[in-house]
Amino acid sequence: MRNQFSRATHGARGVTLLVLSAAMATLGGCSLMPNNINEPVISLHAQANGMKADYRLSKDSPPIVAGQMSDGDSGVLPVETTPVGVKSQIMALRGSYRSRQTELLREIDVASNFQFAGIIVSAIGVGIKSTGTRNTGAGAAGLATLWGDHYKLMVQATNYKTAADAMDCVYRDIDAIPDSFWSSAYDLNGTFVIPKDTFTDKGGAGKDATTAYDTLSKMFPTLNNNVYEIDQKLHANQASVTITAVQVSDIQNAVTSQVTAKAGAASAVPAIKAAAESQVASATTESGQKQAQLVTAKVKADTAGLKLTNFRNVVQEKNASLERLTTQKTEHETQMMSLRSAMPDLTVMEVNSKDSKRSQAAAQLKLSSESAFALTRQISQITSEKSVAENNQKQAETDAALASGELQAAQAQAEEAAKAAANARKFKDMITLGVVDTAIALPSNVSACLAAMGK
Repeated sequence: MRNQFSRATHGARGVTLLVLSAAMATLGGCSLMPNNINEPVISLHAQANGMKADYRLSKDSPPIVAGQMSDGDSGVLPVETTPVGVKSQIMALRGSYRSRQTELLREIDVASNFQFAGIIVSAIGVGIKSTGTRNTGAGAAGLATLWGDHYKLMVQATNYKTAADAMDCVYRDIDAIPDSFWSSAYDLNGTFVIPKDTFTDKGGAGKDATTAYDTLSKMFPTLNNNVYEIDQKLHANQASVTITAVQVSDIQNAVTSQVTAKAGAASAVPAIKAAAESQVASATTESGQKQAQLVTAKVKADTAGLKLTNFRNVVQEKNASLERLTTQKTEHETQMMSLRSAMPDLTVMEVNSKDSKRSQAAAQLKLSSESAFALTRQISQITSEKSVAENNQKQAETDAALASGELQAAQAQAEEAAKAAANARKFKDMITLGVVDTAIALPSNVSACLAAMGK
């Protein structure tokens, strides 16, 4: 009986030591500290898709890009100027928050398991009537409870969940606006490209229309500020290790802001739509004019190009003529030299000589001499004509280069005008479909996501 008791006591102590050792090893680590915020790795360098930074959940994980599948040292949050950039930033933060929430919940489970194991060890101590074993088991259970209470694991997990939910909220609000709106209303730098004239005082809603323009033109800095505030709210909650309570007044204020924004957008729409229709007409006219200018520039460039080709052909013809005539002149001069070499004293005056041989040679000498002289005059004339043609060619090259530059400029202007007209039509369609109303109300909707985290 004593031996059984000793073995039971020894076994219980072994379990107790195992529980305590495992508790210290598993629950230890600075990852549980509230101020150690889990955030993505953000590298500030421009991306090919217009994003301002590279977002990763860890240094070795693939980059996070909105619309693409993907599975820290936290940098600043740059002002992303495209919807893909903003949503990628949100996805990175949300993913980091969810990851830490899961880790904390796992730690809670581990602490609960050690608490249960300590209770079992304490029960064994009672069963074998061992006060030491009972107290040690109770101590292990208390240690697990104390550990969880010290780091307030559930509070931390709740804070991360709340922040992740807020990011989800912002993401959904942004994602509700179609890509066609963003591409027609903003460039890659986040600049609102719709002319301010589209928001002039028409339809009796000047103030609301102006407010709408200010809201849309500051869209990306506003979204960035809200994302930043959510992240900072998490930092504040973790620093105080508290769960912020959402007051009824917070919700009421958020709803009031949303209702006001929605009403303002609805009030501004008639003015914006009227101006947008006018803008479409103006942009379409401008595009037509630029297309006409492009046609004129093309005709001018084609004409200049044709003139240049003609002058080049003339120069080539003159060169060919000069080469042919020079060759002929050389042949006559060679024949004259050959005749004089054979008859050094031969003159052209001997064509009527009674010596038939000298008479024939003199006739040939006369013909070659006259031909060489005529060819010399032709060569001189064609050389002069070639010089004129070359000058004309140089001028034609200058004119063609200018016409080509004007054509390129006209093409760029025509493309820009066509794009502006297309964007104006898209924006007008977005107004008709109610997308612009939603976009104008987006900042207030996103602010409501932040309000849901409490003060």
